[in-house]
Amino acid sequence: MQHPTAGVPCQADWALSESHVQHAFTHFHLELKVLAARLAYRPPFAAAVWWRLDDLASAGLPTVMRKAAALAGRMRPL
Repeated sequence: MQHPTAGVPCQADWALSESHVQHAFTHFHLELKVLAARLAYRPPFAAAVWWRLDDLASAGLPTVMRKAAALAGRMRPL
């Protein structure tokens, strides 16, 4: 199994969620672990759209991503 922080998009102190997100699709069940980090800057990702956690409800995210964002928001990484 690959280390949880392999392939993260930028250098940071990433925290791995203790719980996981569960979501059922029509043909399969998905369980996600979430990595979260608090950044003092916005990494320069060309295709990134940044949202404050408090504003994500208006982002139009799919349900599974809303669940992942909610879990990340509860983690409160350093």
